Amino acid sequence: MTAAAFCPACAGTSDAAEAVSRAAPGEVILALPNVHCLACISGVETALNAAPGVARARVNLSQKRATVTLSAPVAPEYLVEVLALAGHTALLMDNALLLTLGDATLRGLLTRIAVAGFAMMTVMLLSVAVWSGAAGETEQLFHLISACITLPALAYSASPFARNALQALRAGRLNMDVPITLAIVLAAGMSTFETFSGGETAYFDAALSLTFFLLIGRYLDQRGRQAAKSAA
Repeated sequence: MTAAAFCPACAGTSDAAEAVSRAAPGEVILALPNVHCLACISGVETALNAAPGVARARVNLSQKRATVTLSAPVAPEYLVEVLALAGHTALLMDNALLLTLGDATLRGLLTRIAVAGFAMMTVMLLSVAVWSGAAGETEQLFHLISACITLPALAYSASPFARNALQALRAGRLNMDVPITLAIVLAAGMSTFETFSGGETAYFDAALSLTFFLLIGRYLDQRGRQAAKSAA
């Protein structure tokens, strides 16, 4: 007799996991690891509903999956390809794979938060020196040091936003990562221009602060979804 037979809760969890991984006849369940906003939901549902053989597609944001009701036999791989052409990442439903992807995403976000936070505090200390009255060559030197710290940190820490934004733009659509990426790029780009043109103002600390707090929000959102999946 297995351990699950002694524990009704474990048995229920096992049955639920099996039910989730097995779609009903005429249905396909796809995992959507990169879906995180209403624009993503709309884009996925629009792309799937326009595909031949699809009667209806609904996205569950909290579980990051799409349930596709078929009106004709359609290979799941075809639906994955349809979403790829629309700029969305989709996987055939696999609970173990989803948990692995979720853990890797959380670890990556934590590392990026640490890098952005450390860079932000360092640049803010340099900014305090400038605000306190540093001028001339000293001010220019502090701006150059801030640029050397900020640009590599942003290239690493803001990459999740930039990657999702580029993926959406290539597919001819918008999501909430597009304005986020635009704000970060503009703040960093204008600060770099001011630094190398001898300007008096630079906003490297603002670009890093925006990235830092947005990453915290993304991490808390992802962790909340993981906790909800575990509880379910």
